[in-house]
Amino acid sequence: MYVLKNKFYLIFVALIDFWGYLFTFPFKILRQKSLPKTIKEILIIRLDHIGDVIYSTLLPENIKNAFPQAKITFLTNSQTKEIIAANPFVDRIICYDAPWFKRKNKSILSGSSFFQLTKQLKTFQFDLGFDNRGDSRHILLMNLAGVKYKIGMGITGLGFLLDKKVKYLTGHPLEQNLQALKEIGIKITLQQPVIYTDAKDKQALEDFLKQETIGKNDLLVTIHAYSANPAKNWPEENFQQLTRFIYDKYKAKVIFTGSQEDFARNQKIINASQTEAINASGKISLKGTLELLKRSGLFIGIDSAIAHLAEIAKVPAVILYSGTNRKEEWAPKNATLLQKDVSCSNCQKENCPDNICLKLISVQEAQAAIEKILKNENRF
Repeated sequence: MYVLKNKFYLIFVALIDFWGYLFTFPFKILRQKSLPKTIKEILIIRLDHIGDVIYSTLLPENIKNAFPQAKITFLTNSQTKEIIAANPFVDRIICYDAPWFKRKNKSILSGSSFFQLTKQLKTFQFDLGFDNRGDSRHILLMNLAGVKYKIGMGITGLGFLLDKKVKYLTGHPLEQNLQALKEIGIKITLQQPVIYTDAKDKQALEDFLKQETIGKNDLLVTIHAYSANPAKNWPEENFQQLTRFIYDKYKAKVIFTGSQEDFARNQKIINASQTEAINASGKISLKGTLELLKRSGLFIGIDSAIAHLAEIAKVPAVILYSGTNRKEEWAPKNATLLQKDVSCSNCQKENCPDNICLKLISVQEAQAAIEKILKNENRF
């Protein structure tokens, strides 16, 4: 099974796989490969975006419990390194900003940096390698790096280069990660993603809240209004009205999160709402945002990495969900999801000329969802 949508790539990959499976089949029949008897070095590859890496955070603990003597290396990008940084089950983090996952100016491969990475990885002599994305480039990377036993899905090609091809599930990535572990006989001890924070992260947040005169008894509402994918953004004027509603009805302390690039846009919403909402864009780290969400009484946002952080923080949440992705695959499970069924659902677009799926979600619907949550939480 392939998940490629481009017909040219699909045909190209299918042809490569046909000859690859045909050539390797006799060798795999003659020599059935099993897990190495001694496993000292393990590689986990997750080079894509924040939400993807978040759902992979359950892997290190489960794998470490199965192979307690092994060292675990987590290969990720510089933006997501913070998610893994304090994980006590990860011994080594290597960063590589894969050009094919860049939001802008993406490319298929960057030859020199890619092969430099393979050379670096080869020095560790990995006994076991996991690619839980199913990416042919990651499979190629494991082979070039000399990983002895390679595990993955092969849903974008080169599955014939894997030693263990695990079943691909079309549902939530959390289930996919658990399924992969089960198929190689690893006992599941941790079933949910986890991000470890430390005293420094907590103190940084406390300092920020103190600076903004936010007390422990204040109702804190965190809003995340922007995605790097514009097709997931709810209209700005809706956020303006919603901010005013929360501020007036609940006398809440409202904080807008985001990157430094989001600062001006968030400030525009705050100014138009004529409230004293706080613009924290670029002022709080990713793990600081997680601590902020743990302190919040409510999270409101669009489909984004911060929505997944809200799920980890177990904060009541209202998600204004676009039709770009299948909700069965990526929507946080315990949130109140506002989404409209439209004919173009699951379009996978990064830009949309009208964003009809989001424009159909009214401010009144969002207000009703907020009122229901805060009433059930006995806040009001």
